[in-house]
Amino acid sequence: MFEKICYDIISKQPEFNLASIESKILEQIQTNIRIKNIVAFALEARNNPIQQKIRLDYFDKILFSGNNLENDICEGLGNKTGIKKEIILLFYYDYIQSRTDRKTMYKNIKDNNFVLDLSEILIEDSASVFNNITPDQKDLLVKLMNSKKDFLLDDLSSSFDFHKRIIEDMNKFVGFLDDQNIKNNQTISTENIIDIFQNENNKSRFQSMLLLSKHIIANQQWKVLTENEMDAVVFSSLVLFFSQYFDSAREESCRAASIHDLSTKTLYAWMEQNGFEKQFGHGKTTLSKICMQVFSGEITKFNGLVDFKAELQKGVLFASTKELAGVRFDKIDSKLEDISTGEKYHKLFKRTQTALANVMSTQISIGFIEHALTSQMISAYMITRTDGKVMEVIDNYMNKACDELAQINKDDRYKDMLILDKSSGASTRIGIIPMNIKEFGDFTTLFHHAFRHAEKKFEKDNPNRTNLQFTYNMIRVIPSDLTFKHLEIGGAESRENPVKTISELVKTRLGVLDRIKIAASAKEDKSPTVALQDIITMLFDKNTNITSLVGDSISDIVSSEKTFQKISDNGEFDRTLKIHYNVSENTELAKVLYTKNQSNDQGTLVELIDIVSSILHKNKISISEKEINTFCNSVLDGMLDIANILYSSSSD
Repeated sequence: MFEKICYDIISKQPEFNLASIESKILEQIQTNIRIKNIVAFALEARNNPIQQKIRLDYFDKILFSGNNLENDICEGLGNKTGIKKEIILLFYYDYIQSRTDRKTMYKNIKDNNFVLDLSEILIEDSASVFNNITPDQKDLLVKLMNSKKDFLLDDLSSSFDFHKRIIEDMNKFVGFLDDQNIKNNQTISTENIIDIFQNENNKSRFQSMLLLSKHIIANQQWKVLTENEMDAVVFSSLVLFFSQYFDSAREESCRAASIHDLSTKTLYAWMEQNGFEKQFGHGKTTLSKICMQVFSGEITKFNGLVDFKAELQKGVLFASTKELAGVRFDKIDSKLEDISTGEKYHKLFKRTQTALANVMSTQISIGFIEHALTSQMISAYMITRTDGKVMEVIDNYMNKACDELAQINKDDRYKDMLILDKSSGASTRIGIIPMNIKEFGDFTTLFHHAFRHAEKKFEKDNPNRTNLQFTYNMIRVIPSDLTFKHLEIGGAESRENPVKTISELVKTRLGVLDRIKIAASAKEDKSPTVALQDIITMLFDKNTNITSLVGDSISDIVSSEKTFQKISDNGEFDRTLKIHYNVSENTELAKVLYTKNQSNDQGTLVELIDIVSSILHKNKISISEKEINTFCNSVLDGMLDIANILYSSSSD
């Protein structure tokens, strides 16, 4: 080859010039060396170095001449290594970053069906993402390479990873759809997947599956679905699929589903059914059936949908209504604890007893009580005993026993523990568990201890009846077909659904704050904060007069004058005072006085004294100036307390 280099250079010289000829021969040799080194580096970069023997016997010794050294060198090397010349050139152009030459050569490789040969070299590279791939994945790689217009290894690697993951997800997703009885087109061909995701490699895991699922899920389910229904099937399927595998994409899928109303309702229905089945060990209902029930209107109740949607927007899917109700109740409980801290606020709530009774009767429905029992927001139980003898101990001795055990054990859980109804028949009692006892198991333990203590007290009072065997059955009340619809209370003569009894106990026997929490929880169409504020506003506005809210500090002043007592009781005093401040409700008055007091501390009291004095004078009520001042101070303090509670309850 050296002779040919010399011949080619000399033959092209217009005149013989030894120095020029030597210079050009040296330049040609150096170009050979440079290109050979680059080719060697390019192959080494693909973890395919030139074998030592080939390098010593051929590559380093033979020189090439001509105008296309790259082609000649790569062709000669290809003949010795078995690698296609085009592939070596592709690696060469990629190494020197010659974009145009690389694209041209890559097209040449595809046109000559050398892609499979190229893929095998990539697969043999131990440092490559393609190393040790399966035959199916090799097929994917070849098809991806055929779909590309340029050989960009980083792009090819990321695209391969993306499509490999998509295919794995697709296979799992199809299995999930089969389990849920959702008709699908089974797997999609690799070519179609590549076509679907052309230029879409940067999509998130959820977005990718969302795009693919619309090709997988068949429209023809139990009927031809509308576009809205089809979207609900797709969103719901993806949320449950990703949640099933605890996939990181579940949060994004939940947030996406939360803005689609029918999807939110479908997922809510799934949550409610799924939680019920887990609780009672029933067979699993498929997503297909739930979709059918929601779309057809068979399922119409979506208690707690506002909270459910709010949690979905945060990327959270609850597995049961118990979990969802627990979160709502905890938020209300925490908020109420914050705003009722302090004895004066607690007393203020207690003064709303009349209003609270009205709120409970209007806000708490039988349906909500059933929901509260199912979600275990409220826990109820039944005590049964066929001979009825045990009821004497429970009715006459248990309360006393609980009080004594609270003192002996220094355990406040025994206080007011017994919330029982005695009207269910001679052999049955229905009760609810106080809300400060969180676990049913804890309550049964406390109840058993209290019962045994009561039994001893009974035996002490009845020494001639010590040989009686006192045993009882305690059953947790759950609103299911098995425990509710066919349950007989108190013998054959009474078949009243026990939820009504439980409802009355909740409305009348729970503590004030607990009843407020339950009432706020029942307003499931509103967020916990708004619901609690609504209930508190009702308490202070409905069936509640201003003087009763202020409390005992002014009762003597009001009752000292019959007319004063009269206009206080019939609401005339309240109405006149509100007219002066241009408001219609107690809470509005509280906010007005609060705002005035913030800007003019003493002036607010002086103004109130003037207004109250005018009302008293008009009604010919004569009390001392000191009593007027005391009365107005108490009214102002009470209204400011109410305003503080209202503003505290409105903040998240």
